Amino acid sequence: MFPFRNILFPTDFSPSAQAALKYAAAFARHGGGRVLLFSVQDAKTAADRDFPVSLGKIRDALERAAASGFLLKNVQDTPLFRIEIRERQKIEELLETAMKPELYEKVKQPTLMLYYYRDKIHQDSVVKVEAMQKMYEELGTPEDKKRSVAVPKAGNHVIGSYIKSQDVATVEKEIEKFMDNVLRLK
Repeated sequence: MFPFRNILFPTDFSPSAQAALKYAAAFARHGGGRVLLFSVQDAKTAADRDFPVSLGKIRDALERAAASGFLLKNVQDTPLFRIEIRERQKIEELLETAMKPELYEKVKQPTLMLYYYRDKIHQDSVVKVEAMQKMYEELGTPEDKKRSVAVPKAGNHVIGSYIKSQDVATVEKEIEKFMDNVLRLK
């Protein structure tokens, strides 16, 4: 199995994300690595909703997941997890200043990029598909270790959510194909 040393886990801390986190944690443990939980939120959105923006609330969510036996019990004291929360404005500044082809060339890890795109009208309204495709082409990952797949029936940016997406089955199928054919996790 391919050893995962560092796993970037973008999350909204939803129940679906928490369920997926157990797999990221297992991969990291197996490879002697760690998981970086990363969440981007609008300050206004976070204030208007009961969103777990404080580290205390995030740690509580992780502790609940730990109770199921999938995560370590004391998340705060383990090197397995690191938590980053950023405001959207700061992320946009980072994207404009640091996210350059020279940085993407350094990425050598297996990569699966799934995204919503049907046509020029029906596509992801959160992230520019053209920008994702450009970044994908600039990755230093060998061609046989990366896949880019449009999910045209998803209908939403959140393609893996049963609440938002209209085609979770395709997302699951593509992840399984990537795990079997690229990561060789049969």
